[in-house]
Amino acid sequence: MLASTFYSLTNDQPSFFQELKDKPELIPKAIDEMLRFRFHIAARERICTKDNDLLGVDVKKGQIVKVWMSAANMDKEKFEDPFTLNIHRSTNKQHLTFGNGPHFCLGAPLAKMEIEHTLKAFIEVFEGIEAIKNFDLEANLTKAAAGQTLTHLPVRLF
Repeated sequence: MLASTFYSLTNDQPSFFQELKDKPELIPKAIDEMLRFRFHIAARERICTKDNDLLGVDVKKGQIVKVWMSAANMDKEKFEDPFTLNIHRSTNKQHLTFGNGPHFCLGAPLAKMEIEHTLKAFIEVFEGIEAIKNFDLEANLTKAAAGQTLTHLPVRLF
């Protein structure tokens, strides 16, 4: 998540780094927006155990159903202009990156706390962060997970 956050700060909205430096109280909102926008687990596959009708589509026993969970974080009814990174979004805490209800991730508060402490320390130590030219996002996403988990992110710190 940290690499994805730094990617967003260098490529999606570089102005947010300075804004977070100027107003560190925005960091919790920024974290929720990064979790919504740069999700890690995009899809899950399930094998159908019996013939059924899934929202009007016949699904046969043994077929694989791919569920794009990340689509919920891009719902236009829930998030205005969902394909734009916006740390000021009023609904950014409503993302489903950590699940919901009985399936909510127990480690979510710890993960958010770790990201918050790291970002606060980072903005205190560094004056800026810049993208490295010609970085190929697609070539640096993990092959093991259906999401946006970066395996490598070169940046210039100053």
